[in-house]
Amino acid sequence: MGRHDRHDGGDARRRSGRAADRGHAAFGSCYGSTERGKAVRLANPEILHSSIELREHEEASPNLPGVSATVKRPRAVTVRFLNEEGTVDRRDFVGIDATSVQHQIDHLNGKMYFDRLSKVKRDMLLRKARKQT
Repeated sequence: MGRHDRHDGGDARRRSGRAADRGHAAFGSCYGSTERGKAVRLANPEILHSSIELREHEEASPNLPGVSATVKRPRAVTVRFLNEEGTVDRRDFVGIDATSVQHQIDHLNGKMYFDRLSKVKRDMLLRKARKQT
């Protein structure tokens, strides 16, 4: 198992920002959380529906420490995934939970939050990150 691919019984909101280490898994998986703060393991997640209404949220990643950016994402999404029992499940995520699950699905698909920025904003963010190293 990868270091992010564990359920340690801690707060779901802490884990909601971590994708599984795909180098040690047969498929992509991540943790999301629900409105009750319960962790949900999502294997092979796929967004089926996204709301038209967008939500702005400050996003960051340990892969690019010391910088963050405001990203607009759909306020709500419906996600299909394999649950821990290996059966297909579907769940709606809203607000910060929707932002988090979209961020993690992007990671699994090889995208970073800054890929959603304009070229000018992305270049500024990456220059700032390089200066901090």
